[in-house]
Amino acid sequence: MRSLVICLLILGLVALPQGLLAAMSSTNFQIQWDTVSTGGGDNASSATYQLRDTSGNQAVGDVSSTSYNIAAGYRQGVFDQILAFEVYAQSTSTVRAATSVIGTTVSASETGISEGDFVAVVENLGASQVVAVGQVASTGAGSIVVDRWTDNGTFPTIDGTNDFLYILSGSTIDFENFSVSAVKTAVVAMLVSTDMTLGYTITVFDDGDLRDGLESISDIADGTVSAGSSEYGGRSSDSSLVSSTFDTQDTAFTTSAQEVVTVTDPTFDDRTFVTLKAAIDSGQASGTYANTLSLVVSANY
Repeated sequence: MRSLVICLLILGLVALPQGLLAAMSSTNFQIQWDTVSTGGGDNASSATYQLRDTSGNQAVGDVSSTSYNIAAGYRQGVFDQILAFEVYAQSTSTVRAATSVIGTTVSASETGISEGDFVAVVENLGASQVVAVGQVASTGAGSIVVDRWTDNGTFPTIDGTNDFLYILSGSTIDFENFSVSAVKTAVVAMLVSTDMTLGYTITVFDDGDLRDGLESISDIADGTVSAGSSEYGGRSSDSSLVSSTFDTQDTAFTTSAQEVVTVTDPTFDDRTFVTLKAAIDSGQASGTYANTLSLVVSANY
């Protein structure tokens, strides 16, 4: 019996550019921005939006020199920069058969699934699987409804033949028992919201090979993790990467950071995922192999 556990250490790095502000400050207080107006000045907000209002808008426009910039007018200097990052790893033990997907409804057991959970539906589990992820909006007798689907450009066709649904939660993945006849897979979904003009980038690195003592499983080298070969790698749902090959082939995780997702616009509730893949050959020693993957998000600027 051979087992392999991958522990994911999720790191969120917020790298936001700072603007030039002529702030008024003392030891205990600071005024980031002041206005001369005829009223307003209230803040209104909901779960998704925020409004800062001011009545009066004299002397509108931008004035600049080599070292300073004045953005005059309706609260031009107010910019609450946001970069939020969440990660959801596949809980292998929550697997259940999926028999169909119609729109946003999956025919599968709803046991143990609650509104707000993230789930992955998988067509043809294995090396060539097709995946979509969504957040649960409601459940019923034998069905799960998600808010929307995110895939890698190809939506899975679910017909009940080697098709499954998993809950995505936590930060540890257990591939469970291996065999030489199959490629083990697991999905890691990522959720990002940012108002940065140029969007964000997610990179990944690890702390070394999958290992158990002196034994290890090699990084993928030929672009495809194959059954019967001891190798490990991953592939991103982002199909338009520039500085790595995670978008076009199974790629090795290394101790150097590599791009797995890049989005070039502001976005809210943006979802992507990476599919991890591992396999063993007949000579691989039994044991529990593990490593740590770190995912880091940063703003583009």
